[in-house]
Amino acid sequence: IDEGLSSNACGECGPVQTNVCGECGDDPIEHWAFVAKENANNKVDILFVIDNSQSMSNNQTQLASSFSNFIGNFVLMNADFQIAVITTDSASFRGNPSILSAATPDLAARFATNVKVGSNGSNTEKAFLYTEKSLTDHVTYFRSDARFALVFLGDEDDQSPNSVNYYYSIFNGVKGQPEDITMAAIFDYTNCDNGSAGQRFSQMAAL
Repeated sequence: IDEGLSSNACGECGPVQTNVCGECGDDPIEHWAFVAKENANNKVDILFVIDNSQSMSNNQTQLASSFSNFIGNFVLMNADFQIAVITTDSASFRGNPSILSAATPDLAARFATNVKVGSNGSNTEKAFLYTEKSLTDHVTYFRSDARFALVFLGDEDDQSPNSVNYYYSIFNGVKGQPEDITMAAIFDYTNCDNGSAGQRFSQMAAL
């Protein structure tokens, strides 16, 4: 499972600070990095938290295409997974169906639709805050015997009101053991376009 989590958008495997695509200067998606803590288990509940602000309008189609490969990894590994998507300004699950699994018809297409969350959301991205809200709003989604994987996607840093350590303790509390949770972030770490360096995302993934 974690091979899929640590694959970047070009399909290369690299769990820490891997460039997503290309060289600096063309598009913000090319400056994102994937930071992951790896844990292996065949049963996992995955929550994608996607920036839906105006600056993301050119990136979500590329994200959807990239993560078709991500989904393929889970299917090939016969993983027992489920996937949900929220945004940086809402804890509501996106899509229909909003919870995807290996049994979902046209899985890759459904996933691509669900991650295209639009670009009309708030420009004050609060990824951590709405993740916290989702843990209480959708408590039945998180299976007691599954690992929990959090994947943050955005081109601006998190602007939630509390500290990174505060949110880490909340997220980590979903499971009894630290090894049962994986946190990853794809973010703009160069700040050479219109995004801000993902310092809080990096701090979260490194804890």
